[in-house]
Amino acid sequence: MRTLALVFVVACGPQANWSTAFSSSDRIVLSAWGTEKNQDRFFSGGGIGSGVSALALHFDGKKFVDLQAPGTDTLWWTFGFSPTDVWFAGEHGTVLHWDGSVFSASQSGTTETLYGIWGSAADDLWAVGGSPNVSAVIVHYTGQAWSAPSSTPASSGAWWKVWGCARDRVFVVGDGGAIAFFDGNNWTVQTSNTTLPLFTVAGRGCSDVYAVGGRSAGIALHYDGSSWSSIAALKDAAGFSGVSVDSVGDVIVSGGQGRKFRRHLDIWSDDSLLVPHNADFHAAFVAAPDDIFVVGGNFSAPAGSPRTGEIAHYGK
Repeated sequence: MRTLALVFVVACGPQANWSTAFSSSDRIVLSAWGTEKNQDRFFSGGGIGSGVSALALHFDGKKFVDLQAPGTDTLWWTFGFSPTDVWFAGEHGTVLHWDGSVFSASQSGTTETLYGIWGSAADDLWAVGGSPNVSAVIVHYTGQAWSAPSSTPASSGAWWKVWGCARDRVFVVGDGGAIAFFDGNNWTVQTSNTTLPLFTVAGRGCSDVYAVGGRSAGIALHYDGSSWSSIAALKDAAGFSGVSVDSVGDVIVSGGQGRKFRRHLDIWSDDSLLVPHNADFHAAFVAAPDDIFVVGGNFSAPAGSPRTGEIAHYGK
């Protein structure tokens, strides 16, 4: 493992501020995961076709450490249960597991890119992906092996992310505004009332779920346990790609060109023009109102371009 230079800036006084916590000159940061129980945070990414090594970072509250993930396949998403039980998914069906000391590869059974991974327990993980506007893939892990379910929901293209509130309450979102729901036995399609791609889904319970997406025009939806509706406060914003929710309902939504929207005490704040604002923020993670991460880089650069990465933090 390699300890990296820390650019973490702590604001003085009680006022929380945005600051650059980490930057990379060759790899973009695509996802962030952690818990509210400790300060451990994990991040993933890579070169997206530029040929550099995969990116997996650990932050312990003081410093970032490069975990030196094997291979050059970009790791699009990370999710875990503890600092010694963390999963990464990415290009060519790559699935890696981190046990706190070493990585081990897990055969996913697909060569499609896996854009999202989530699980309710060590014997119940889902990974989703495919090819944008072409094909979709969903695979499930039982604790022993990955396999494709016998029946999966139809999609016009890739499934981008998966999140659930229980083993029998799982949501996937994807191209064309597709949302599907798994009840433990069957998949059903839910109405989103949009044809824009939905890139991320996350929530804090089965009746408090968010999905975001879009491109030049953004879409942000909320699920109340029975139906999806548009979030009026974010209606006129440009495209989103990341969303995270903490246990008390604080929300962070991120997107291209520095977009950062925070929801605290039912009030949305647009921090998009606050530094740092040059990166395309692909994903987000919130543990508390004053402990928020957004991650990204030059995500919109042409395929094969040299990549740069950034992690921004909102805190005191």
